[in-house]
Amino acid sequence: MKIRYVVLIGMVLLLLTISVGHNTPANAILEQAPDRKTHAEFTPHGQINIDSNAGFTAWPGEGTAEEPYVISGINITMDTYCVYIITTNVHFIIKDSFFYYTGPSAIPAVGIYGANNSRIENCTLKAGWMSIANNLSYNSTITGNRMTGGITTDSPNVTITQNTISLEGTHGAEGIRVNEYATSAMIYNNSIDGYGSEEYTHGVEVLEAQNVTIEENSILNTPYAGIYFSEATSGVVTRNTIISCGTGIRAYNTPLLELQDNLIKDGTYGILILGNNCTVVGNSVFRNDGPGVTADGYNSTLYGNFIGFNQDGWQGFENTGTNFWDDGISAGNYWSDYDGEGTYAVTGGAIDHYPQAFIESTITHPVDMIVEIETPESITWSSNGTLPESYVLTVNGELDESDSWDGAILSFDLGDLVAGVFEVELTTHFSSRMSVSDSVTVTVESASGPTIVLAQVSGLAGETVEVSAEISDISGVFEVVLSYSVDGSTWTNVTMSESGAQWNGTIPGQAIDTVVEYKVYAWDSLGNLAVSDTKSYTTQADPAPPPMTLLLIAGAGVAGVVVVGLVVLKRR
Repeated sequence: MKIRYVVLIGMVLLLLTISVGHNTPANAILEQAPDRKTHAEFTPHGQINIDSNAGFTAWPGEGTAEEPYVISGINITMDTYCVYIITTNVHFIIKDSFFYYTGPSAIPAVGIYGANNSRIENCTLKAGWMSIANNLSYNSTITGNRMTGGITTDSPNVTITQNTISLEGTHGAEGIRVNEYATSAMIYNNSIDGYGSEEYTHGVEVLEAQNVTIEENSILNTPYAGIYFSEATSGVVTRNTIISCGTGIRAYNTPLLELQDNLIKDGTYGILILGNNCTVVGNSVFRNDGPGVTADGYNSTLYGNFIGFNQDGWQGFENTGTNFWDDGISAGNYWSDYDGEGTYAVTGGAIDHYPQAFIESTITHPVDMIVEIETPESITWSSNGTLPESYVLTVNGELDESDSWDGAILSFDLGDLVAGVFEVELTTHFSSRMSVSDSVTVTVESASGPTIVLAQVSGLAGETVEVSAEISDISGVFEVVLSYSVDGSTWTNVTMSESGAQWNGTIPGQAIDTVVEYKVYAWDSLGNLAVSDTKSYTTQADPAPPPMTLLLIAGAGVAGVVVVGLVVLKRR
């Protein structure tokens, strides 16, 4: 199957056919960790409490980087710490296990305190607060875990990646909390869902830490903020997807923060900068209920951002008058309410000197189709928006094709679909990180000729007989032939003429008592042939008028009756 580009015949056609599609749902499903064993499949175990290097000797391994101690395959459910490790410096891994803290206190299921060289991977954890606490532990990695309850750390150079975190039913938990001493922490490619959490929950919270990198995380439904910085001295936040959060990114008193290429949509507020000398570049902030981007510090620079369809009149807000809403050379921001004329006035008094228009992305909706197998038909979509980038085509949810795209009309050939029902979906992507999708149900039927309903006719001797047939085919009827035979002789073919779904042909008049057989051949537009049942009729004589003598006798009889009647009446 192959998408082909179709030359645009003019913007008029595009404007006539375009319709609004649907954007990525706000409740998009977070990418889940791989399937793993349930807790019932692990070996039940009591609390693990280790307070020195010697405490690991019960576990396999050597404690080196090449052969770390390994704790795995266990199930611990307790109302206190499931695992509590402090003041060690050997290398160890906790993996492939289940830990459930059932108590009421703010205690994590797994606590690592001053224990260097740790790695927690591929575990399932559950707690009412944080599932993992990792504090003052150098060379720590937390990866590939699935948990209810978040992660808190103040360990330098900690790496937290590829975890799936749910905060539903937790109390005061953040998805990931990075505290003061977690200098140079790396937080990337985690999935955090704050659905069902408390009012002031954040997806990722950074408190007073330095040089924290938050990259390519997916954060949904956190009530207060997707990413929150407070009193931090620097950080990089890039390529995160933040959907349906209270504020997408909120930075309080955090100078030198870099926000790049993040997607923030469908929340209450977009980006709120309450710091100085920050850089906000290439972010997509749209469809939030409140202001899109607010600058409430000093000397921050904001450009190349796609800001649109947020609260009316509040796409951007400048609170101090000292921030820069373009790069000072040629690049400003894309605004949904920019009319294309001159500069753009940011609410609050700032000016974007190099603005561009941000157009909402749309896609047409072709009708559902029924086609015949190997048909030359196709589905054609038009899609429009700011800076087209790429498309993805799926058939029944499976990737069929993807490629770069420049905004041209897209057409999908149906010729190589087998018989069956297919959901064909096209998604177009734009540089604004806005995308739209549309799907068409295509029913492919097996190859067959047209359906023929042939009428039964009768004929009089010497008169032409009209024959009609109702003929239909999903790929179209190409040709219809009426074939007839007289008294079993050679068949004669006559091309029939079309009148809507009815096709008509004639059989010449025949002598009395002649047996005429007839049938219809029909071809569809793909060359498939169908033949009707054979029908027949016998020509009949035209009913003749009664002989003249009979008419005279009948007339005389009637006259006699009249005369007799008159005589009888006269005698009375």
